[in-house]
Amino acid sequence: MKTKLIVILAVLFLFSFQSNAQKFYYSKGKKVFLSEDTTSISIKGKTINSYKKLASVLGVNSNLVFDTVSLKDVAVIRFSSSLIKDQITNLLKADTNVLYLSNLFKGGNIPFIPTGEILLATKDNITTSVLLQKLQLTSEAYFIKESYGIKVLKVLDIQKIFDVANKIYESDLVKWSHPNFFVPIEHFTNDPLYTQQFYLKNTGQGGGTAGIDINVENAWNITKGNSSIKIAVIDDGVEDHEDLSGRVLSGYTPRDQTSGNGRPTNAAGTGHGEACAGIIAATQDNNIGIAGIAPNCMIVPVNIFYGGETTLDLSNAINWAWNQGQADVLSNSWGYGTSSQTETGFDAIIQAIYNARTQGRNGKGSVVVFASGNGSTSVSFPANVQDVITVGAIQKTGTIWGYSNTGQEMDVVTVSGNTNLLGDITTTDRMGSLGYETGNYTNTFGGTSAACPQVSGVAALVLSVNSTFTEAQVRTLLQNTATDMGAIGFDNSFGFGRVNACAAVIGALTISGDNSFCTSSNNYSIPNLPSGATVTWSANPTNVVNITCPTCPQTTLTVVNDGIVNLTATISACGAPFTIDKTNIQVRFPFSETNTIVSAEDINISVSHPPEFIVNAYRWYMDGVFYRQTTAPLLKTTLASQCHDWSVSFVTTCGESPETYPISVGCGNGVMFVMSPNPATNNVTIDGRKKNKSIKEVQIIDKLGNVKRVTKYSGDQKLINLDISGLPSDIYFIKIYDGQKWESKQLSVQ
Repeated sequence: MKTKLIVILAVLFLFSFQSNAQKFYYSKGKKVFLSEDTTSISIKGKTINSYKKLASVLGVNSNLVFDTVSLKDVAVIRFSSSLIKDQITNLLKADTNVLYLSNLFKGGNIPFIPTGEILLATKDNITTSVLLQKLQLTSEAYFIKESYGIKVLKVLDIQKIFDVANKIYESDLVKWSHPNFFVPIEHFTNDPLYTQQFYLKNTGQGGGTAGIDINVENAWNITKGNSSIKIAVIDDGVEDHEDLSGRVLSGYTPRDQTSGNGRPTNAAGTGHGEACAGIIAATQDNNIGIAGIAPNCMIVPVNIFYGGETTLDLSNAINWAWNQGQADVLSNSWGYGTSSQTETGFDAIIQAIYNARTQGRNGKGSVVVFASGNGSTSVSFPANVQDVITVGAIQKTGTIWGYSNTGQEMDVVTVSGNTNLLGDITTTDRMGSLGYETGNYTNTFGGTSAACPQVSGVAALVLSVNSTFTEAQVRTLLQNTATDMGAIGFDNSFGFGRVNACAAVIGALTISGDNSFCTSSNNYSIPNLPSGATVTWSANPTNVVNITCPTCPQTTLTVVNDGIVNLTATISACGAPFTIDKTNIQVRFPFSETNTIVSAEDINISVSHPPEFIVNAYRWYMDGVFYRQTTAPLLKTTLASQCHDWSVSFVTTCGESPETYPISVGCGNGVMFVMSPNPATNNVTIDGRKKNKSIKEVQIIDKLGNVKRVTKYSGDQKLINLDISGLPSDIYFIKIYDGQKWESKQLSVQ
């Protein structure tokens, strides 16, 4: 609760800027303009108590208001009248309790308070000392620290902070540069008992429509999560709770790194993070409280509502969550009170989200989930940052809530209640009286704040089933398995639809069976299918295997031909059909002259084949007699240029291939044709002039042996330009005929 101290005085506007003057900074390569708040300034003091001393210096006047809680040691002074500017300015500057004075700015209706720091990311590993020297800014700013690749500078004169930050950006020596601001962020609501949890199982209770829920019960037949999956709840803190069973880990508080540990403060009403954590991971079947969506997973608490968090604090919170916190999923039921990135546009926060998505989970990417916001407008920042999973809120009847922010950045929706403690979402509250209720649970939660952790919980279930998924695969799976709502297909209100936990978890399952087999048949199945699910199997290409019982939960593949096959299971369950694949199953010996190239050049003999072919060793033969075995597809020998017939066979899990593959050129003749470039995009040149070879026919063959194009040439053409436009990016084999024999080459099309 903010406290306001009536201080001694009202003053004329503190600085000599014009009343309607605008400042700007750069974000995402564009200018972001801020207007000057002519009714307010900010003063940074050494401590909160310093403002009491300041009040005694200034005297008493009811027209001046201090708001000392917004940024802890920064006070916002709001004026209702004007007095002597120079006298007050000099008085404040001379006070030892004041560290700096700053104008207050606004982007729309959002206050921006400069902190005296500049955040930036340099190019080409340039150091800040070199940067400042090149720009002649050594007397204007100095380096403080670096955090997750974000460098922090301190400006000596806060009134020059925009000029310095912009000069740095305009130098083109940095990726981005902008002031570190304090901008207030918002909870997306202030919002025990499974039968009350209609968002998990809607039977029509409370006037709802049966079935409008996230369909999680069938998902629990497959998994309830596991303790290796961690969800960071970035909020106002999470503490131990009777219904979280000791699964709240050590956490992080940017503004209290010594003892905060991601726990809530003792301020009343700080139950938002606890409510979100309960939705995600409350313990099941313990005879108390509620059921969490992923009740066996771990919670990593990150408290960003300690008070006065700056851009850097929020960036550090996100970076800490995926890095030190090792979170697989980041759940964010907060945002700024704006829908436009150009109003806030903090590159440091955008970069932190990108870091999480690309570097988290050892490079597979942490899944970042944000509530869309409760402003009845467009999606809020940072929920509108590219590739976060943006979550809106619908009513228990399936209608979109009027407060739920919408737009083209929407991904999915879930069922929630109203906002501002008027909701009916039942979840955990802080133990005792410090939360929303005097007990340990609340039934007044709601808003997109309650929608976001539902998706975070489902994402945790998906990763519990398949931890190899990248964050992009999780995001795409949640979109593709969502239950469509509103207009057919994607729309700006519902995104891709209502999250379907059952379908998402099934979509994360894998087909069980060998990646290669040598016998006449092999079995494949999908473990843990929920009751009622049906499966239809198919294989491509169709001439490699036959499918025994194509509609059984377990099927058998019988060999027709050697080759590579892709197996697909189409599953009907959870209200939607979808497919899972097991690709590149090697059936005995898939090698043939169409996908294997053996060539000799000088003293090297090499073989190439599609990379999905599993080869343990290569056996080389000279004049039909075994010569040498290698583990690499290359033979180095001084005999290669002499008149011998060379060939190679392949050793796989099935043993040695029954046939050998000859060198594609004649004895001692070397390579007939030169092909370039490789890789190529639209065209390649084939040149036979060096060996005086004419080109009579060219075939383009894909890696499965399918002939894609055939071109025949008349006359004595020794140089041609081969059109490969329209070919999908992949590996192909180019066979060239000179009228007597063929030569094969591998081509990578990009």
